[in-house]
Amino acid sequence: MKSHGRSLLMAGVIVIVSITILSGLYVPQAQGKSNVSHTLFWNGVTPSTATSPGSNISKPISTVKALDQTVTGIANASGTLSRFLFLPNINANVGITNGHVAPLYSSAPAPMGIGDFGVVNGTGTSYNTSSFNGTLSVNNLSDFYLLNDAPNTVSVQLNAVLGNATIKGNNGYSFWAQNVMVYSTRTHNLSLEDNVWNFSSPTSVMEPGTILNSTGNVINYPGVHIAIGPSFTVTMPFTISLYLNSTNNGTANNIVYFNYSLSGNINGKQNTTSGTFDKVTFNSAEGKPAGYKANPANFTVNGMELAPNGLLYDAEFMIGGPGGGSTTSIYNISANMSLKYRTNSAYKVVPSAYDFGTDTGETSEGVSAYYSANDAVHLNSGPSLLYGLWNTVNMSGIRSVGSGFTEYKGILSPSNVFMFISVGNNFNVTSAEWSPTDQNGAFGYLLPSGNYSAEALMSNHDPLQTKLVSNGQNDISLPLNYATGIYTPLFADGNNQLKNISYYGSGTAASPYVLFGSNESGGLNQLFTEMNDFTFPVFGGLMISNVSYHAVIDPPSFRVSYPVSDLLQLTTAGLPEVNYLSMLVYGSSNISIENSSYISGWFSGALDGFPAANILLWNSTNINVTGNYFASQGSSMIIYNPNSTHSNNTVTGNVFSIDATVTNALDHYFLNSNSPVGLELFSSNNTIYNNFFSGTAPAVSPGGKGNDIYSGGTVTYSNRWNISGITGKNIIGGNGISGNYWMNYNENSNQPHNDGGLIAYGGDQNPLEYPQSVTFSPSTLNPGTEYLVEIQSNFLTPEKVPIILFGGVINSGMTKFSLPNGTYEYYGEANGLYTTVTGNFTVSGINSTVALKFISIETYEIEFVPVGLSLGSYWNITISGNGIIPTTAYSAPDVSLIFFGATNGTYNYSVSAYGYTLISTNETVVVAGENVPVYLNFTPDEYSLSVSEKGLSSGTPWSVSIDGKQYNTTNSTIIVPGLSPGTYSYTISQVAGYVSSSGGTFTMGFNDSSIGITFIQSTSPILLVGYTILGVIAGGVVSAFLMYRKMRKR
Repeated sequence: MKSHGRSLLMAGVIVIVSITILSGLYVPQAQGKSNVSHTLFWNGVTPSTATSPGSNISKPISTVKALDQTVTGIANASGTLSRFLFLPNINANVGITNGHVAPLYSSAPAPMGIGDFGVVNGTGTSYNTSSFNGTLSVNNLSDFYLLNDAPNTVSVQLNAVLGNATIKGNNGYSFWAQNVMVYSTRTHNLSLEDNVWNFSSPTSVMEPGTILNSTGNVINYPGVHIAIGPSFTVTMPFTISLYLNSTNNGTANNIVYFNYSLSGNINGKQNTTSGTFDKVTFNSAEGKPAGYKANPANFTVNGMELAPNGLLYDAEFMIGGPGGGSTTSIYNISANMSLKYRTNSAYKVVPSAYDFGTDTGETSEGVSAYYSANDAVHLNSGPSLLYGLWNTVNMSGIRSVGSGFTEYKGILSPSNVFMFISVGNNFNVTSAEWSPTDQNGAFGYLLPSGNYSAEALMSNHDPLQTKLVSNGQNDISLPLNYATGIYTPLFADGNNQLKNISYYGSGTAASPYVLFGSNESGGLNQLFTEMNDFTFPVFGGLMISNVSYHAVIDPPSFRVSYPVSDLLQLTTAGLPEVNYLSMLVYGSSNISIENSSYISGWFSGALDGFPAANILLWNSTNINVTGNYFASQGSSMIIYNPNSTHSNNTVTGNVFSIDATVTNALDHYFLNSNSPVGLELFSSNNTIYNNFFSGTAPAVSPGGKGNDIYSGGTVTYSNRWNISGITGKNIIGGNGISGNYWMNYNENSNQPHNDGGLIAYGGDQNPLEYPQSVTFSPSTLNPGTEYLVEIQSNFLTPEKVPIILFGGVINSGMTKFSLPNGTYEYYGEANGLYTTVTGNFTVSGINSTVALKFISIETYEIEFVPVGLSLGSYWNITISGNGIIPTTAYSAPDVSLIFFGATNGTYNYSVSAYGYTLISTNETVVVAGENVPVYLNFTPDEYSLSVSEKGLSSGTPWSVSIDGKQYNTTNSTIIVPGLSPGTYSYTISQVAGYVSSSGGTFTMGFNDSSIGITFIQSTSPILLVGYTILGVIAGGVVSAFLMYRKMRKR
């Protein structure tokens, strides 16, 4: 057989089932609602079960993923990345209106401070400068926000856009430079950092090779430049000046300097220090000849044009969260700031200013600003209302204000009443902003002159709306009224405020304060739905800090429905319109959170890397969490304490599950959507027992380097996961209280049970088990082949709340689960090329077995090899059967076609080649465990040749020979059948009295053909001789004879 070429027929219609190799620890993803049911015991009570209209699992309920890497990655990202990454605003609502940029922010949270957008008195303008200076003088500052990993930390950022930069000889690039101070009001640590982003790209990401070098302590991260500067211990008051300077400095490349000057009590001494902590040199001259110098690049403010990424060419000096797009709540601040740009000779205040920025992703709330005649901005505690300051006009809903302030002061009673303020004589809920108050309820807001109204509100109290009076007392006392129910968050900072939100009790161990949540009024007021552009919520549902008195909390759900103004942001991010706010406990002790029928709530994936959870206990001890139903939409509970703290927190009698309302259409937008987490312990010396753990990652307690979510340090968290010596009914209805029930625990699990390695140190020494079990028995797998099996069931809590119970393990051989009675769905996938298996089973008081019938889906090749085609003959094939869609492919002669991805089975095929017929009539091929060659033997199609004579008398016999075979006739035409395409020779037999051509060659194509023969009657010997010599083809004799006659006349 001739050697032949090979080409590939890529059979996309054959589904190649790709099973991820299971190695190490992988965690499944629950996808959607499972309409099956079961029953379990909770504290000895039998809850209701859900009805089962039928299974709706159409896709695997797992995405195989290494959760141990995911959880530690979250901790590492929180400890090292998000605190150094200061993000551009991904949702800035900007555009061009009337020749200038607008609108900007419409409400807080916003990057509060000073922003110059290049709009002077309503007209778009622009200017360039080689330097910006932002100066901040801080007298007092107190902030707190628990959902970032630095609850008492703010960032102060000087941000500007470097325009017309040159990269590799090409100019016109724009880069966003950020000179950032990060300050902890708790530890008084002040550090300097910088970021550089590429505003020339819609993604804001820099390409490799953009920056030639940097003198800072660089943190490598793709797409953005991050560098760390010095850090100091600085107590208040202090003054810091941040600088952004651009120059070429006599070199070929554009350069940006990040400079600072700091004055105050620094490292224990009154001092002033200054310097450059990073010098970023751009790669301007690459590919250019020696002596090349890039054009100068300057910082640009342009109110008439947007950057390519849709953000502004602006300059901002602002205060916000400590990185990662976070926000922070300012409870007390007294500070002054200025923003200046350099002219030829000196620094001047920016031409116009607003009290907020736009390009920056980090935000704050609780900051109020006014400006004085010298264009200095004064920051005070108050509502973060957005204003135009000097040289502005009312624009796009932003009010322009004059210099100076008016004081609005008063006292709230109770002291933990929430206060919101809006502009105007009548309270406007859509534009109102939260206003912080002192711990004793006192407030004194220094606001730009104008009219303001307020609403004071607190759960179980009548709300009150009022117009604020200037330079007088605005004392507000809310009457107690339990009929109003829970319609605001429950907030207490300190023991005195804890009493204000309690129904009864004295705060002692014998008579704790009691907070009921059963009278929730249908959801919290929409004022408490505020969130920033990265979906960091401003409020928690329960916010308790610095409390030591005893309290028992039976929490409500803290349900919120987002207003219409937020729906675009939510739907764009793929997030639901309803949520449940978190319970946040900080620096407190002696609190019990118990008996909630539903603890849930989602967090956006933008919070990845931050300690977000439905219950977050931070630096708190002697906290008891018991008897609650957790329905995880990503993160149910986090406990954090320094590693050395004897936390003494207790988690017992809880059910950890997955929220049944999470749908496939939404859950991939959620935090930890691939692996919803139950309990995360970043703390030691806690006791966790008698809980029902289900879900993809029921419990996580990492250890080792980088897993301190506050400091990023090395930790070895050690906790008790079981107790002994306690009688009574346990969480699954059995006798004796010891360890926990783990839905992913099986007979092959190691003891102590460490949740598949997610608990780094220790584990459950005595896991609870039901008396009945189900054993999964895999078949057709090679011995030792690992497989993943997952089980899930819908379940109704005693309050008829639907949750999903879920378990899964990776194992080899038989796997036995201890399960409560009920109906389950299962899913299995094996290491290698096997089908996934799904189905239902029921547990009803006895042991049972489920066979996992894996079927090999190893795929093979079918090679179709053409034989017998002539050069230039093209052919095609159509293959079908065995459940595939018919597929046609085309090839050249002597080139085979390979169909790959074929599973075992019978396939049909049909073949065609122009001018050829396939000899074989069996157009099927069977794949049975190996590659299959199929030889396609073609035979040429046959055609007829018509040979016609002209010039013979009727009835004269004559003949023609085709390749030596003679054909005779007395007719004028001879039909020669059975000729295949090709080249043939022919000869004409002599006919007495006539002359003709002796023959020749002809070529048959892919159709019938014909040739003509002319006989000429001979009249003299001379002519005949002349013809014999000259007449070699029919028709040639006439011209030869005429030539002969002409020659004789001479």
